[in-house]
Amino acid sequence: MIWLNDLKVNVYKVEDKGTYVKAQLSTSEKKQDGTYENSSWFASFVGNSKELARQLKDKDKITITKGKLTNVYNKDKKQSYLNMTVFEFTSNEKKEVNEDFSFGNFEEFEDGDPFK
Repeated sequence: MIWLNDLKVNVYKVEDKGTYVKAQLSTSEKKQDGTYENSSWFASFVGNSKELARQLKDKDKITITKGKLTNVYNKDKKQSYLNMTVFEFTSNEKKEVNEDFSFGNFEEFEDGDPFK
């Protein structure tokens, strides 16, 4: 599992499922050539985040302050399932949809390779 904190996301397609809230989230990362790489995630809001998540609307911007990613293998179906679970989040001010929402602070390296 991977723990998430300070992850900025855009929110879409919020559905109240009763015991949890399901939503589609998107993130983007600015690449060195100036273009953006976008990712889409399906998330379940549980615990402390469930009630607040019921108020979310399309294009809202939030910061996940406590969450996790798991990749669970189902032996019967012989398939893995990537799950994002959100436990806590904060709401961000309304901003333009195309603003950079990255995975964190990344340093720019002259040769583009941080491992040298």
